Amino acid sequence: MYGDAWWLLGERGVYNDGRDATQALRDMLRGSDRRNVAPSGDIIVTDSIVMTDGFGRGMQGSGSSNCAPPGYGTGTRIIWLGPPDRPLFVLNSCQKAWLCDLDVYAWYPLKRVIESRTMGPGRPSSQHLFENLTFHGPGIRELIAFVGGPNDPGGGFDGNNDLMTLRNVAGAGRGKQFGDKCYVFDHVQTTGHRFDACYASYFGFGVYANKGTSFTWDAGSFAGNGADFAVGGGAPITVRGAFSEMSDHFLVNHPATNAASMIHLDSCHFNGNGMSDGGNYIDVDNLSLMLTNFNAFNMTGKDAAIKFTRSQYPTARFVMNGGSLHTSPDLYPNPFTGLPPDSERQVVVSNGSVASVRASVG
Repeated sequence: MYGDAWWLLGERGVYNDGRDATQALRDMLRGSDRRNVAPSGDIIVTDSIVMTDGFGRGMQGSGSSNCAPPGYGTGTRIIWLGPPDRPLFVLNSCQKAWLCDLDVYAWYPLKRVIESRTMGPGRPSSQHLFENLTFHGPGIRELIAFVGGPNDPGGGFDGNNDLMTLRNVAGAGRGKQFGDKCYVFDHVQTTGHRFDACYASYFGFGVYANKGTSFTWDAGSFAGNGADFAVGGGAPITVRGAFSEMSDHFLVNHPATNAASMIHLDSCHFNGNGMSDGGNYIDVDNLSLMLTNFNAFNMTGKDAAIKFTRSQYPTARFVMNGGSLHTSPDLYPNPFTGLPPDSERQVVVSNGSVASVRASVG
């Protein structure tokens, strides 16, 4: 019906009747450059599904049911029943791999849902598409991670990946007190990642990038995380149209010594309701430039609203163009803290509102 470009996996051993589909999925994804379409219903997986050196390979489900429990609703539901120390999908130095339109359920521990590895300096992993995926269950420790493989622990190049309409529903996240992560970038060479309308809630970290990853985040929302963004290494990041509430930190940036932080926040809403004592929405180490356009900051914690831990750059700037920063003067006598002496000039507020207080140094 679909021609040679399609393989309907339900006709090739990927059953939805309670039988283990692990080996059938491995065989199809390892050997097929076709478009693999999984059937609707519950598909049992008991070990990692690995693709190595694949180009243009992937799997499309029959739709994400979003909130339907197993056995109900439409869509493809991958049910994890494997060991706790294994990922579900592993992409070893693959390019243009894709996973779309399915749900993942993990009621038992699952190391991570998708792991993209670089297996050596000459074997990059890049240009993947992950779209319309929904994650369920408290067993998930990480959603998607870009890491170095066994022969490339430092991480070779992994970039230009698209993550679109990804979401974890209530119960897929153990809470901010644990160190679980939604999206992980652990590479020394990684750039150009794009998030579009993704959701991350009740994890230790939303986006965790500790080695200088650059990315853009468009729309989407956060709730109840320890930190929505935890980034390091000084690479530039852009966040547009995000909504966050009940997280302890919106953005924490602690790059390596002498690595400048270049951050652009545009049209975001940060609501501090539910923030733990000691929380703050922005905590930046070694600021180079932070540009905020038409954002709304509403703070309720007891630490600084916007905190600059260390700044070695005499030309460092925090520019607030439009938007508002509303805090309680009793909780935040100084909304901006940590800048070097004589640096009030480094805080520029243009056409914006900072309620009741002036910019000052700490």
